[in-house]
Parts: sequence; C-alpha cells; structure tokens
Amino acid sequence: MIIQDQDAFKTWLTSVLKPICEADPSALAKYVIALVKKDKSQEALRDSMINQLEVFLQSETVTFVDLLFKTLETQDYLEPVIPNANPPNPNLIKTDSSPIKPHPKEIKPIIPVNELPCLSEAVNGSAVKKDREEI
Repeated sequence: MIIQDQDAFKTWLTSVLKPICEADPSALAKYVIALVKKDKSQEALRDSMINQLEVFLQSETVTFVDLLFKTLETQDYLEPVIPNANPPNPNLIKTDSSPIKPHPKEIKPIIPVNELPCLSEAVNGSAVKKDREEI
C-alpha cells in the first residue's frame, strides 16, 4: 500500500494504538508500517496483519485493521490528530439505552451556625466554655 506521508501516518498510528494496547505504541506503529509496506494483495495483507497483530491487540485486532485500511484509502491520517478539547465529564454516567445523566449527589443537611460545635470546646473540653460564659 502507498503511504503519502510516513511521519503523519506514524503519528496517527501511535495515537490510535496507545489506548488499545499495552505495548509501546511508537514501536508498534513502526512494526505496522513495515507490515503495510509488504508487497501483497490487499486481502492477503489484511489477513497477514490480523495474524501478526493479534498478539498485541487481541480483541481489537480486526477493528484496528479495518480502520487502518479505511484510513489508508481515505488518507485521513494526513489531517493532524487533535486531542479532544472537551474531555468527557467524569461526573456524568452513560448507560447503553439512556442519555447521559449526572451522578446522584449526596444531599448534606445545612447546619445552622448556632448548632455547630465549638472547636475549642471539642479540643480542650468544657473548661473553655465556662471561661466564655464568664466574659
């Protein structure tokens, strides 16, 4: 397969591989580039890559190889990879069938100031309270 810009392709590969494998994504990207450069038919290359990458990507292998071939075909790797400017909010949860909802928050009662314990009293005992009453 033809790679227009090997550096851009390696950058794309590294960003795609990072979340789906435990191996060093940069080293694995170099390996993928070497596999892509082999002179084979597209179907033979796809099968070979699935076999070679399964050790690294396990259940993600077929999905990755499909994405790889689609990206090489469309040359989407030539567009710079921009990290998500709006990362997901950890306070939101999503279930398969429902929209995103905020996590349930614990409701804490508001205690009036006159009912709050005196810190000095809690630390030093009731002797401080007597001193305050004398003043």
